[in-house]
Amino acid sequence: MIEFIDTWMSESGSNLNVFIAVTLTVFAVSTLLIIIFNKKLGETDERKRLIQLKVNQGMYITLLAFLFFMIATVGGSLDHTKQFLLFGISLSLFAGACLCIYHYYKERV
Repeated sequence: MIEFIDTWMSESGSNLNVFIAVTLTVFAVSTLLIIIFNKKLGETDERKRLIQLKVNQGMYITLLAFLFFMIATVGGSLDHTKQFLLFGISLSLFAGACLCIYHYYKERV
């Protein structure tokens, strides 16, 4: 699948630009959501640190899973490696934002 996306990005410059735009949008929105919901959780105490630890753990697990998947499935030639790494980091931040929102609403109830 990664090789298919790599081939698709190599076909035209606009395909590459679309992939980068989507990746950077996910990156920016996820970072913004993490910052907003971290501030909504209140002052720093043991409860907030535990939530931050769970969010960070989820982000690391997602990033490691993506990197393992990429290493296991990709052959030797990949033209857009940096874009895929940025995509993996964006997925990791998205998972962190989802976990942060989940824990915020879990604490509210």
